Amino acid sequence: MARVIFARVKEEKSALHRWLLEGAEEVCRRRSRLVILVRDSAMAARVDEQLWSEDEGAFLPHGVESTGLSGLTSVLIRVGVEIPAGAEVAINLSDKAAEWPTGWSGTVCDLIWMVSTQQTLEGRAKWVSYKARPDAAVEVKQDLDFSLIGVE
Repeated sequence: MARVIFARVKEEKSALHRWLLEGAEEVCRRRSRLVILVRDSAMAARVDEQLWSEDEGAFLPHGVESTGLSGLTSVLIRVGVEIPAGAEVAINLSDKAAEWPTGWSGTVCDLIWMVSTQQTLEGRAKWVSYKARPDAAVEVKQDLDFSLIGVE
């Protein structure tokens, strides 16, 4: 069964940056595979830039799926909502609920943006979609500690 964790976010830029860095760092530390799901190629480029812009020595190897280099790293940036079978953790930044393969038992980390009415409605729609899935255990956190996501 997939585990879906929602975190409520009130500050978009700082929360997104923190989520990306903490999540990617923790998954890499555990030598697991992470996919970051984004809504479009412009968002993929922004996420790629954020992961490149960290301090020297803190670089997180990653790749954007469309570049062909993504198979060489443990962090994949993918446009769309489909989680590849090899990923153990997904950070969903898209505006739709993530989709996973049958039998997948990883963790989806998703956000409920509390910044605008539109984002709140999108978060609610994702929540409803996840809750309707018989293969998903859904929980809400005020904040997310990536060291507790259960990736082994």
